[in-house]
Amino acid sequence: MLNKPIGNLSYQGGVSEMFASYEEDFHHSESEIRKLLAKAGQRSGAPAATGSQDVLAIDERIQAIFNVEQKMQVAEQQIAQMEQEVKTLPPAAPTTGVVQQRVRQYRSLLVGFRREYSEVRANVDRDALLAERRGGRDAELVKNSRFRETGNRIAAGTGQLKDAHRMAVDTEATGTQIMSDLRQQREVIQQSRQHIDNIDRNLTNSRRVLLQMSRRVLTNKIILMSTALVLSLTLLLLLFIKLKGK
Repeated sequence: MLNKPIGNLSYQGGVSEMFASYEEDFHHSESEIRKLLAKAGQRSGAPAATGSQDVLAIDERIQAIFNVEQKMQVAEQQIAQMEQEVKTLPPAAPTTGVVQQRVRQYRSLLVGFRREYSEVRANVDRDALLAERRGGRDAELVKNSRFRETGNRIAAGTGQLKDAHRMAVDTEATGTQIMSDLRQQREVIQQSRQHIDNIDRNLTNSRRVLLQMSRRVLTNKIILMSTALVLSLTLLLLLFIKLKGK
């Protein structure tokens, strides 16, 4: 039997509060699994004349082995959550490797629990079959235990279906919100594109106006220079005529 917990190893920081919460929950599940496996593995002595002492132990062991199965499913989810949290740690952080090693230890521990569960389950099933063969009150108690186990499985399955349905509803709501956000962003992008197009048209018009103004300025310069040249030539001509007349 696995009786050496690994929940007391220590490391220096480097993990999120969410990881620490998952780890604490796993330690609790680990402790419960150990207790339940020990309880399911207990076997009473030879049955009394009525057989009630032995069958009561079998009845409790059947319930314990069912609870072990449920606890291991919870532990599996907790390890998966820790593995997801580990992926968010910086690869170069000094504590990342230590934390990854811890999670691998938890995974190995759960594998060992499953192996022990299979062995204990086989023993419980065998003892329950012997109790049923003895008949009488013993067999009735075992059958009641089986019925209770089946009911618990149905209840657990129903709970999982409800959780899955709730997750589906939440996912659908999230998807709807995302689609709404994307639609709003698309409208904003379209408006921005229209605004950019308007700015581009305005810039084109401004460029055209500036080009026309530049041409007019150039034309005016040419006219002004031509006028100045004509006036200069005229003055020179008048000055030449005046000087020649003297």
